[in-house]
Parts: sequence; structure tokens; C-alpha cells
Amino acid sequence: MDTKSKTGSNYRRLQRFIKEINWTNTSLIQMILKWLKLDDGPYTLLIDRTNWEFGKKKINILMISVLYEGYSVPLGWSLLNKKGNSNQGDRWDLLNKIIDKVGRVK
Repeated sequence: MDTKSKTGSNYRRLQRFIKEINWTNTSLIQMILKWLKLDDGPYTLLIDRTNWEFGKKKINILMISVLYEGYSVPLGWSLLNKKGNSNQGDRWDLLNKIIDKVGRVK
């Protein structure tokens, strides 16, 4: 954020904003790309799956991120209702959700 406010103030402002809006797991993609100054593309997308346990609950997440200055910034994710790896269909479903938000880069 290009403001003269302190970092802590900007962070709190973002927290309030995200708390008050109703968003899906892909609704912030265009805003994230604009903040990173990547809104014109092209992008390097990364896809990864992670598996966590929260108490007795198993959480299996497939995520697509954009590479930005050596960092992976999440754009969208899908909770997999199964154990183990994603399949090609899972990955294409998530990728198509990303493409629906930003369009195809030529």
C-alpha cells in the first residue's frame, strides 16, 4: 500500500477490510495482482498441495500461488475431501477458477 501511514496501521486496515467483506477463495485475485503490480501478466503460477491435522480433523489443501520477487503469494485454493494427492481434474478445476478471474494471458 502506497500510503504515508505506518505499517501497523495499514495492516490493521487490511484486517478490517477482509473481515467485513464476503469473499470466496478466489475473489481477491485481481486485487492481489494489482497490489503486486502484476495485473497485466504474464505470471508464473505455482501449484502445491499441503496436508495438515487440526485435532482429529485432517485438512488437505490444493493451492495455486503467483511467484513474486522470490515469494509465493496465494491466489486460490481448494479443500480436497480425500486423503493423499490431488489428481489432474482437481488441478484443472482450480486453475480454471483462477483463469475465470484474470482471463488467459497471451
